[in-house]
Amino acid sequence: MTDEQLQTLIANIRAPIQNANSPDLTFQQNSRNFSKCFSRFSGNKTEDCDAFIDAITVYKDCLNITDENAIKGLSMLLDGHSATWWHALKSLRHAFGYNKPPYQIFRELFSKEQGDKEPTDIFVANARSLLSRLPVYSELHEVHKLF
Repeated sequence: MTDEQLQTLIANIRAPIQNANSPDLTFQQNSRNFSKCFSRFSGNKTEDCDAFIDAITVYKDCLNITDENAIKGLSMLLDGHSATWWHALKSLRHAFGYNKPPYQIFRELFSKEQGDKEPTDIFVANARSLLSRLPVYSELHEVHKLF
């Protein structure tokens, strides 16, 4: 291999890496979704829910779809009874959801103690349930709250 060929090879290898840092690619990564995914779930008894979950998990991982985009786009993959259930659940949460501010949720969480006869898994499940009702913040946001 000559020096020219080596330089050409190195330049060709570096070009995709340099293009990967472009703003256009960053936009593409943030806008990835399930719009071209062919897996669907309608909630019929004959359908395998685990197979659907496995399929969309693999699709999400292969395309590097963000969790936020995955949650927003999940309804595109649901048909029939499952789509009705999803929209009803969102409506119920909006209408009757747990609308306490975060400080009240933390106060409730830290005021709870595990009872003598309460199983640990039940206590932890209840704590996780409270934590799941907190708004989602980035790690950087959490660090800024500390300082």
